[in-house]
Amino acid sequence: IAIALFALALVPRLLGIGSFLPHAVEPDSYIVRQMDTLDREGITDRTLAGWKSPHLIATVGALVPGAPASRALAPDADVNAHLWAASASHVRVRTVVAALAALAAPAAFLIALRGLTLRWAALAGVLAALSLLNLTLSTQARPHAAVAGTLAVSMLASIRYAERATLGRALTAALAAGAAASTLHFGAAAFASRGAAWFIARR
Repeated sequence: IAIALFALALVPRLLGIGSFLPHAVEPDSYIVRQMDTLDREGITDRTLAGWKSPHLIATVGALVPGAPASRALAPDADVNAHLWAASASHVRVRTVVAALAALAAPAAFLIALRGLTLRWAALAGVLAALSLLNLTLSTQARPHAAVAGTLAVSMLASIRYAERATLGRALTAALAAGAAASTLHFGAAAFASRGAAWFIARR
């Protein structure tokens, strides 16, 4: 069910991933410039990428196999090839955002399953997958929908650690909280649930 919910969330987000590109881009799509810098300079050199936004989305985008289309244009490339080249970086970032945002659906299901029946927990996952606000933001080169997904995964990991404190679950919860904080600044709120889980586990 969790995998099906992830697919239900991801497919509609990817369908419109290139809408209105390249002529209508988000005015604050700073992550695209970050990714292009990391892709050009190497992901270990972050000086030029700046720190206006955390680097998780840009880093994942820079690690996606395949060079940007702008580097592979033939001298006789037609207008469609040039339009795609101008859109390629935005599509890469939007795809990463969509994938991270889609994680909210299975995470919501697995969290709800701890207190609700299977049917109601599945409904929670469906609502998260089809949230219109999240759908809209998931097709933009902005981190706001992505941080919803990483925060949900972090909450799930913290709950699992509170249920049974093992080293593996502790590391997973710490990594998930770090991923949320590395997606957008207020994703650092994940460390609050991580701390609460640690306190519960100690009790």
